[in-house]
Amino acid sequence: MTSLSYDTVEAFSLLSQERNSLVIYGTSYKSTAGIEFGVVCCSASNIIHTFQETLSTNTTEDQAELLALLAAVKYAVSSKNSYAKCAILWSSISALNNCTKNPKISEPAAYCRQLCYDNQNYIHLYLVRGNEGTSLAREEAKSCLLLNSKPINHHPWT
Repeated sequence: MTSLSYDTVEAFSLLSQERNSLVIYGTSYKSTAGIEFGVVCCSASNIIHTFQETLSTNTTEDQAELLALLAAVKYAVSSKNSYAKCAILWSSISALNNCTKNPKISEPAAYCRQLCYDNQNYIHLYLVRGNEGTSLAREEAKSCLLLNSKPINHHPWT
């Protein structure tokens, strides 16, 4: 898998403004419907795609985070022909580290790692330190994904 870099969302403001770059933010959160995840994809400072999914009520935090990250990586790969580079910013991907301990997530974690490895010159994962500063992406994510529910973990836009 590609190495993870620690940085803040603000460090990527220029990247998100480039037309040939894709920036993806994601989170999982609790809602009245259960556990959900949402992903926001930006390019040239515009939201170009958002998606959400409601997961079963017995979904763990690691499963939710991993499924959200996998959805983001799949979208990045499917958009590869449209962009020169993609930065995926995430605040918690402990599921990738814990996958060997939990058989329920080992297969999707391995698939996610493989996709990242196969596309390592295009996809760059960044582990964003939670609650550092503010950014347009956080406000966009809040409005697009209606993240008024309690987050599962500390996420960049909570």
